[in-house]
Amino acid sequence: MLKRYTNEASEPIVSAMLIEKGFAVCRSSSKETGYHLAASKDGVTVRIRIRHLQYDEDFSNSPSAHEVYKIKAFINGRHDPFTLQNVDFVVGYNPYDNSFACVPVNVYDSQGSARIYKNENMRHEYYNSWNELDQFIEIHTQNSK
Repeated sequence: MLKRYTNEASEPIVSAMLIEKGFAVCRSSSKETGYHLAASKDGVTVRIRIRHLQYDEDFSNSPSAHEVYKIKAFINGRHDPFTLQNVDFVVGYNPYDNSFACVPVNVYDSQGSARIYKNENMRHEYYNSWNELDQFIEIHTQNSK
């Protein structure tokens, strides 16, 4: 039987992944901030919300059912503009296949969800990749010089 997903269980896993990449990571002690982790590298701090990278049920009857994921940025599906106001990235983690997606907050639509494809297709570049985060750090490091 699969265990129920919780953000709390994923936070230490995502934190460890970021630490492996050379980030200093702090957990937010306040639920009011909108983010779960603050990760710093090269003098740049990134605010990260942790969410579930879930299989997209819209593709459940498709041959590529487990090739399509989605991340809902808003808790309980409630659209709240404040929620993402203080967030730079949403990192979705899937504990069932140990995959993740690091998605810039500006990708999210008005519904607060982003569809991620495992292979070549829309937003596949976020799947199991920290490239967007690395680019963010690089740009902000250059801007601070």
